[in-house]
Amino acid sequence: MFALQHLSDYMDYFDGSPPLALSAVNSHGRECGERHKQGIFGCTVATEDYETRRVIQMGSSDIGRVERAQWWLERQHGYPLRIVIQFKGVESLGDIAGWVDFAHSLSDSEVEHTFGLNVRETESLLPFAGLLRRTVDVSLNDCHLASFQPLDGLEGLKKVEFRHCRGISGIDFLAACPNLTRVTVSFCPGVTSVEALGSLRHLREVSLVDSDITTVDFLKHCSVLESVDVNSCKQLGSLDGISGLRFLKTVDAGGTDIADIRALISCESLETLNVSHCEKLTSLEILAGLESLKTLSAGDTGVADISALRMRGVGVGERPELCKVSFD
Repeated sequence: MFALQHLSDYMDYFDGSPPLALSAVNSHGRECGERHKQGIFGCTVATEDYETRRVIQMGSSDIGRVERAQWWLERQHGYPLRIVIQFKGVESLGDIAGWVDFAHSLSDSEVEHTFGLNVRETESLLPFAGLLRRTVDVSLNDCHLASFQPLDGLEGLKKVEFRHCRGISGIDFLAACPNLTRVTVSFCPGVTSVEALGSLRHLREVSLVDSDITTVDFLKHCSVLESVDVNSCKQLGSLDGISGLRFLKTVDAGGTDIADIRALISCESLETLNVSHCEKLTSLEILAGLESLKTLSAGDTGVADISALRMRGVGVGERPELCKVSFD
């Protein structure tokens, strides 16, 4: 008889999901089985955002499959359950009622659970209202939406993404989602108002790729911000709004209209910076004071003097237009 404490070693022998006879032997076996890369019934244990949870990913039509695995999902209560569901097109809306019923069943069994919704090619969020109450992560792709009312006031929402969506002119509705930590609004033509982000005090990551913003001043009060991506925001002429953000680690301002990066001199935690294709940028002088900086991408800029890089003891050659360096 093998020692139960070595169950995790035995799990590694299996390329596919470990057999139930091994995984179901006790609570430790169930956790070891779900920590296997294939998991059990598709359910795996993952750590993200400083939280360990059980994660199961399903297509919207897989409700029958997850119902057959419900007995397993109810047995392991060590970590909260995250159910990630993919919805695509109008035809997938008919699957929502089954998932709402499944959520009620889990609640009746006292299984702590939340949802992640990945939605593509839909024109309304109203059908998702029954799921959104337990949703912490919403990703919308290629959607043409007329109303965002179902997202209004979702205090449990932590992450929201809009990619290639139409019908969005502003995101004021996100101000009523106070616990958001990540917001992406990228490749969404017509978005001109994103000032509501400034009211999100827990915001850690923001991505506004290819947006029509002209300033990032609205971010100046987001004191725990760690990552800002404004790549290809061609009308953005200044980074002043993120000056002094002490936890900021990553800035991607490639392809913008900025002429200097002086605003970053007080971002003492900055580790990664991209200013490639910023044709008006002529100096990297402030980099000498950024002691945490590890990676810089600065190709195709107007920089002619790379002495600031040499002060860091980095040999970058004589061609700043090809500059992409890593600091040890």
